[in-house]
Amino acid sequence: MKGVIFCLLEKMVVARGGAPAWEELVRQTRLKTVDGNFIRPAIYPDEDLYALMDTASALTGKPVGDLYRAFGRASFFDHASAYPASMPPGIRAKPFLMSVDRMMRVEIHKLQPGSHLPYFDYEDPGPDRLVMLYNSPRGLCDFVAGLIDGVSDHLGEEITQAHTQCRRDGHPHCRFELRFGARRPDGLAQA
Repeated sequence: MKGVIFCLLEKMVVARGGAPAWEELVRQTRLKTVDGNFIRPAIYPDEDLYALMDTASALTGKPVGDLYRAFGRASFFDHASAYPASMPPGIRAKPFLMSVDRMMRVEIHKLQPGSHLPYFDYEDPGPDRLVMLYNSPRGLCDFVAGLIDGVSDHLGEEITQAHTQCRRDGHPHCRFELRFGARRPDGLAQA
C-alpha cells in the first residue's frame, strides 16, 4: 500500500487528537516494517494499515468499520484539494462517482506508479440512482463508504447508500446502491 494512505491517516489522527495521539497509536501498534515515519511515495505492507486501525479501535472503543468510514470521509477532502481538475465547478455527485475508476487509472497511476488500485464497475438504474461495484482484495469497503460520504459533504448533495453485498460475506465484490437527493440550497461544501 502506498505511503500516501498512511500519511492521510496520520493527518486525520493529528487533526483530531494532536501529534501525541498519532505517536501513541504508532507506539502501541506492532508494525511490520516501519517506526511510524511513513513516506508518501513508498510502499508499505497492507497489514500495517490494518494493524493501525485495529489499535485505533482498541484505543477509542469505536468499531474498526466506523473508523475506516471516518477515515474515508476525511480523506476525500484531501483528494479534492490534490486533484482540483477532478472536481470542476458545478459537477454533480453521480457523474463524479461514475468517473472515479477512469480517473484513478489515469491520474493516480501517473502520479503514483506501482499503485495497486481497486476496480469500480457501475450500473445506472435511473437518474437519481447509481450502483457502484467495488472490487479489491484489500476489502476496504468501509473506507469506500466514507469516501462516498465525503463526496456528499463536499458537493453539498445528499447521497443515501446501502451496502447490499460484501466480499467479506463471500460475494465477488461489494455492492453500493446509491440514491441521490437534493443539493443543499447554499451549494457549499461542508468542511
